[in-house]
Amino acid sequence: MRVLKFMFVLLFSISIFSNYDVSITSFKAKDNIHQIFYDIQFYAKDITYKNIDGKNTGILHFKVFVKNIETSQEIFDEWNSKSYISQSEQLHRDMFLLDRASFILSPAKYEIRSLVVDSFSKKEFSRVDTISLKPFDNIPSMSNILVGYTVKKDSLEGKFTRNGYSVTPNPSKIFTLVNPLIYLYFEIYNLHNKDYTIDYLIYDENDSLVTIINGDKKISPQFDFVVNNFFNTLGFKDGKYRLDVKIKYDDKEIVSSTNFEKLSNLYSGQESKYNLTEEELKYYSLIDYIASPSELTQYRSLKDQKAKHNFLINFWERRDKDKTNDKLESLKEFITKVKYVRKNFSSGGEDGYLSARGRIYLKYGPPDETLLVPMSKGTKNYDSWIYYSKGGMQFIFMDIKGFGKYELIYTNVLEEDIPQNWSNYIDDYNIIQFYRN
Repeated sequence: MRVLKFMFVLLFSISIFSNYDVSITSFKAKDNIHQIFYDIQFYAKDITYKNIDGKNTGILHFKVFVKNIETSQEIFDEWNSKSYISQSEQLHRDMFLLDRASFILSPAKYEIRSLVVDSFSKKEFSRVDTISLKPFDNIPSMSNILVGYTVKKDSLEGKFTRNGYSVTPNPSKIFTLVNPLIYLYFEIYNLHNKDYTIDYLIYDENDSLVTIINGDKKISPQFDFVVNNFFNTLGFKDGKYRLDVKIKYDDKEIVSSTNFEKLSNLYSGQESKYNLTEEELKYYSLIDYIASPSELTQYRSLKDQKAKHNFLINFWERRDKDKTNDKLESLKEFITKVKYVRKNFSSGGEDGYLSARGRIYLKYGPPDETLLVPMSKGTKNYDSWIYYSKGGMQFIFMDIKGFGKYELIYTNVLEEDIPQNWSNYIDDYNIIQFYRN
């Protein structure tokens, strides 16, 4: 079998007084042009904070230079980032600031230099990385693997958003008991109308195969597409690992790789009446869909591992009807729901937990009525869900592209985003009288 290794970014680094982590990932912008994400994770313990308007504020000045090694042409980007921490958080400082620079580059070899200056202490931190960008050519290929803390759909074009997905990057690629889930985002190019499978292989430091996750055979669409997935590190021993993502098609293979590290000792634990099982630890941090906006803001502001664990325990405890026992019943019910959406809504290369129907099911519970309408002449598959609570809610999902991936195209719930042209997909008779104001 022919193996094509597409490592479009070949990375070499020299850290000079570097107190921050960096990840560099390459994606196809158009034709043979690359878009480079230079993600930085800078730790709060290395930032000097001062009280400004009642807030403990740190200010970092970033400057990133990209030089074509052959031509010596250089471009750069610079900006300031602010970090805020509370008085109590200063005692821990197990926190970090995330930021990103993005560049559009042609195939070549580049030197990337970054300089970070603390605005108050005037301390300087820097590092140098070398990358080699190869042509994409008009053959099946894939991007680098972007490793993140989270991946979720996002209709807004934020700093960490690409192709409708917001990926919170993890440049350190370190995962712990509180953050055990490795989220992956990558793109596949020029694999049009072909049968393919995606396998995930994990190797330890001795290059011994630890585990392999085999994917089902699928037919690729007629266009370049996104794959996102995640897996849990709780079952791994502490240490460094390599993840190979292997795409098989037409008796050929494409392989892209990334590294990650599992560390348990970043978290010291807490005295608690709850002894969480390994399964509960696997799921207890998946609160994005069910937490309130203020709860999510509070949780995401916590970078200290123990503080995050304490928050999650209290989060599930508050949702328990019976608080007299040592079981988090709300968490157990949630785990059952997650398993259900993964079994019933995984399709088109997308985990059911990340799907539109999975998100709505977990957020609002099972619908009171459903209507699944198969494709007919001139129409697409659609799935209509009706809830009679909260004054009546309706959600309509449609398989717009015909590959089994249902997208939310209409709802009368104002806090949910839907396409502006939703009326192009459905007729008035599909909508019950729960109007979207």
